[in-house]
Amino acid sequence: MANSVGVSRKFIVDLESGKETVALGLVLRVLKRLGFEEPGLHIINDRGAEIAEGFRETLEAEDFEFALRLISEYATASLAEGRPLLAQSPELEDSQYQVALAAVTKWISSQTNTPVPQ
Repeated sequence: MANSVGVSRKFIVDLESGKETVALGLVLRVLKRLGFEEPGLHIINDRGAEIAEGFRETLEAEDFEFALRLISEYATASLAEGRPLLAQSPELEDSQYQVALAAVTKWISSQTNTPVPQ
């Protein structure tokens, strides 16, 4: 493994043992060699836009159970972030889900002591 990636055997041993000071670039090379094309390290510039789009797509597909799950995931992620992730209410054709999402967003704001997004 070490030779095929271009790192020392010691690096592989350190990585496997969980050493905290290994170089990220080398870790990414090892992951690529193991078959991981994208190890999930990407920056989400606008998490709110991604969430809103997920709601729109799910409701268009009429997958209402999954839409409820998305509300739960939105609430959990927002609480973990310490703020509502939706900066504004997405335009949804289903007014009942729009109201449910607004209520959850308002509740998140009250729990995190942050302003309610407009």
